[in-house]
Amino acid sequence: MRHAAYLSTSRHGIFYFRLPIPSHLHPNRKSSDVKMSLATRCPRVAARLSRQLIIAGQSLLARPTVKAMKYPDIRQHVQNHFRDRLDKFKIGVAEAGPISDDREDGLRALIRAAEGNQTTFIDHAYIDDEDRLLREFCDQQGITAKLTSEDRRLILRDFQKAYLQHAKAALDHNASYSRFELEDAPSVIHRNAAMPLLAADRLDEVAGRHIAEGKRANLWVAKTLTEKSDALNLLAQLTKNKPIRDITKADARSVKSALQKLPKNRNKSPATKGLSLDEMLALEKLPINSIRTLNGYVSHFQTFFKWAVEQGYATDNVFEGMRFRMAKRDKSIQRDAFTSAQLKVMFMHLTENPDGLVGATAAIDRPPTGEVCAAGCIDTHKQKCVRLSEANLQTIYQRRKLRRMIPNNRTGKAT
Repeated sequence: MRHAAYLSTSRHGIFYFRLPIPSHLHPNRKSSDVKMSLATRCPRVAARLSRQLIIAGQSLLARPTVKAMKYPDIRQHVQNHFRDRLDKFKIGVAEAGPISDDREDGLRALIRAAEGNQTTFIDHAYIDDEDRLLREFCDQQGITAKLTSEDRRLILRDFQKAYLQHAKAALDHNASYSRFELEDAPSVIHRNAAMPLLAADRLDEVAGRHIAEGKRANLWVAKTLTEKSDALNLLAQLTKNKPIRDITKADARSVKSALQKLPKNRNKSPATKGLSLDEMLALEKLPINSIRTLNGYVSHFQTFFKWAVEQGYATDNVFEGMRFRMAKRDKSIQRDAFTSAQLKVMFMHLTENPDGLVGATAAIDRPPTGEVCAAGCIDTHKQKCVRLSEANLQTIYQRRKLRRMIPNNRTGKAT
């Protein structure tokens, strides 16, 4: 018995006794310990006290191990054991095919033995080795407690019953590979057709559940939530609030066609405010939404139907692939970047001011190069400069005010 393993000292030299508690005795199956002060700095006294505490602690820990297991626990262990065995058998048959005739005969012999008395079963299945059967069973199920005689009796009794059911189930599964379906194959069923679809599940009801679930999970910011609610409300109006399972690809095309006629800012514009959706769509010569805005609507529709399919409300995401196509940006309308020569000219006149063309006020504050050019003070194409007037400076400073609030279109950062 090593006392040092149970002893430790504090920073003041006081000896402490530590008794480890096995994880199987902890209610949460965690390793823990009990620690107590021995109130001494003397190693001899600490060793004598620890010797007595070790004996007392080990006797206390040994008591629960001889306590009989609860029958529901025994039953659950036996059930888990044979479920695992049956799963492994099915995997083996699936990979290698049906078992041989010899193995079938062996299973039938075990069934006859299991239907008899316990002694005959153990003799046939485990060669008269009851201890080996229990040892292997406990190792596989992680049972570390010492078994009482009653535990052994209950385990062996249930083991025999479960073995009988396991062997019969294994033979039935193996026999299923000898049967073939030769009748006409049933019509193809959609992958989600088995899910319950209720006629009462109209689109606005399902949309409400989708929004409520997103709110509860805090999935969206306030702006996204408003846009999504507006989009789904619009979808319900365009589809006449049909049951969600009845909405088809043709309905999705009709919705896409209606979106192209939808007036811009329909809820705010004086021309459309207060009108019904049908009246709005009947109006002509009003500004309509951009392709980017329309794709935003379609994106909300796609996300909603994807969720509905996953939840079993719908069978297809009818808006999949329904986004509007967008042409690439026309490079002719984009502003050309400054060339290296132009940048050198601007930098020279704004920093060195060799010709004295930049006034003192501008030299002190040194406005950004792009602002000076935008104010018309430097002609970068002709590489000429003009003297900054008060009007030029006023224009520059006003632009700087705006640029503090608006991110730079090149760097994406405020200047």
